[in-house]
Amino acid sequence: APRLYGVQLADARRDPTLRDHRENLAHTALTTLAARELGVYDRRAGDVRSTELGRIASHYYLTEASMATYAKHLKGDVDDVDVFRIFSLSSEFSRISTRNDELPEVRRLADECPVPIRDPIEAGSGSAAAKINVLLQAYISGLSLEGFNLMSE
Repeated sequence: APRLYGVQLADARRDPTLRDHRENLAHTALTTLAARELGVYDRRAGDVRSTELGRIASHYYLTEASMATYAKHLKGDVDDVDVFRIFSLSSEFSRISTRNDELPEVRRLADECPVPIRDPIEAGSGSAAAKINVLLQAYISGLSLEGFNLMSE
């Protein structure tokens, strides 16, 4: 079944233990992690170390896309408003949208949030950042949710 894993039959016959294929996979993965600042990889020395960002990603099962967003934006002077906004851009929330029937409650909660929300609160699939920001602050602040739709997210 090596073909199921992208290994050609000729390669499997030449290298029955698939050592070369496994080393290539590991090298590719480690090079990608190093490029994303999630790890440090020295192929010559055989040294592999995690970075702080890599440990965070691993511990919380964060996607590479989210970690790239954090690495890009969490530099320099970042205030509370920016931290909440950056977190709301996480790829883990990519399938969340704001529905028209949620707008009144999201707006009400936004008014109660302790940290201002810069993103516009509007319906549609491209407008989830404000909703995520509101829900995160509502959770941290212990604000009560009234609508079932928001409670489920």
